[in-house]
Amino acid sequence: MFTRRDDSAGTAQTVVLSYGYWHQRFGGSDSVIGRPIIVDGKAREIIGVLSKDFHFLDREDAALYLPMQWDRSKTKLGNFSFPGVARLKPGVTLAQVKADLARLVPIAVRSFPSPDGFPLSLFEKVQMNPTPRPLKQDVIGDVGNVLWVLMSSIVVVLLVACANVANLLLVRVEGRRQELAVRSALGAQREKLTAMFVRQGLWLTGLGVAIGLDSAFLTMRLVSSLLFNVSPMDPWTYILTSVCVVSIAWLACYLPSRRAAAVDPTLALRAE
Repeated sequence: MFTRRDDSAGTAQTVVLSYGYWHQRFGGSDSVIGRPIIVDGKAREIIGVLSKDFHFLDREDAALYLPMQWDRSKTKLGNFSFPGVARLKPGVTLAQVKADLARLVPIAVRSFPSPDGFPLSLFEKVQMNPTPRPLKQDVIGDVGNVLWVLMSSIVVVLLVACANVANLLLVRVEGRRQELAVRSALGAQREKLTAMFVRQGLWLTGLGVAIGLDSAFLTMRLVSSLLFNVSPMDPWTYILTSVCVVSIAWLACYLPSRRAAAVDPTLALRAE
């Protein structure tokens, strides 16, 4: 909303209101544009209101936004050590940005006077270096190691869940060995017996996966309110987890049921 003129020294004092402050102070009135407001004892003209969904990174929302209005004639070395956010052009690397900023540092030292009581040679000896870095480093920090530990824990939990599913289905198939023997004795084909157990096992697995996905979606809706500009709804995570569980369930049903169906029904009935 601010223009170059708003940021120039000696021009009219302007201000932009946040959505919350606009409703709190002015009741959401549309006539606030152009009205004066006192900020730090100075009158400023309201030139705009930010949208409701405007947020700057993960910082707490400010009530008012003011232009810097630097006066170049009064600016001295050390007066402009403020962090900045910039968007790189396509194809430009951080190394190129650092090299370009390093080229500008000596120019800035020669272009601005030193503060009172500080010789210019002091700033020349400091050898200031620019430190551009990805924005995510300031927003979320270095969480790579933490994420690897978290992913390892998730993999372990997934393996435990698959092992539990496999054990339950194995016990279920082994407990119905006599039923398989009776069905074989009555003429049931081996492939059909195997397919029957696989269908039953996959139906139970599908029901469990559906309940798990519903619970995950509900949980992620609560978690998403704690995240900044990051969606926890990663479809590949749900797809790969579901495929892994269903594959383990299929193997846990297919292999033991096929082995049980291949047993001589006479031997199986005698063993019972």
